[in-house]
Order: sequence, then C-alpha cells, then structure tokens
Amino acid sequence: MRHENISRIESGIPAIRGKRRRESFSLLFELRGEDPLGPGLHQLEHPDFEASPLLLSQVCGSKRDSTMYYEAVFG
Repeated sequence: MRHENISRIESGIPAIRGKRRRESFSLLFELRGEDPLGPGLHQLEHPDFEASPLLLSQVCGSKRDSTMYYEAVFG
C-alpha cells in the first residue's frame, strides 16, 4: 500500500520538512491459527538475513476463522 498523502504533505514545503528521497509503503502480515501478537515491537527473523525489530499494528481480524492481520509502515 502506498502512502501518497504523506509524500504529498512532506514534499509540499521542502525547506521546512525536507525533500523525500523515497516513498512510504506498508506491508500486511497474516497470522493464522496462533495466539494474537501483543502490541509493539516484534523480532523479524529469517535465516538469510540479520534479525531486526519490527513495529506491527493489528489492523483487523477475521470473524470466520482465527486469522489476524498486522501492518508494518515504512518511510
């Protein structure tokens, strides 16, 4: 998901807010069949990359099953 409003607002007055060098974006994560995650930072781990903290916000949950959706916003 692109965050065009943020880019438009911040680029409106470059002398005050600075010039953006990249666009904001978000990633949506899906969690099925597990206990919901608590709010705040979570450790993102993958064998090919260094572990990194990631701030996740719950954006919705499915009433039909136990799927939870979380969003991480960058930029």
